Amino acid sequence: MVLLTLSKNLTLKKLSAADNKEVKLLAYGRPQIIVRDYNDNYFLVGREHGSEVTGGTIVTGAAMADLSGYTLTFSGQETLPANFINVDSNDGSSMVVGTTTLTITSGSDF
Repeated sequence: MVLLTLSKNLTLKKLSAADNKEVKLLAYGRPQIIVRDYNDNYFLVGREHGSEVTGGTIVTGAAMADLSGYTLTFSGQETLPANFINVDSNDGSSMVVGTTTLTITSGSDF
């Protein structure tokens, strides 16, 4: 059996107590992640086994233009390539996949 490995970085540009709690939950769980590429394709990472946080930083920045936020690295291993997803609508803050509405958190690496 061949395992396919995918690694993806996510940058969240703001620090907050609420985000700290969410980052902690992501680190403890094995989330499934929907990724949008530059061609407006959406695909699901971690369908069977989820993905895990394998690294990251909390950055406060020294200058005004420096990042003040989180960087997280997610990795996952699957036996099949990531599934493409048909998105019915996308308004920038949420998307509809079938009958499910999902909240979108954008990262700078997308």
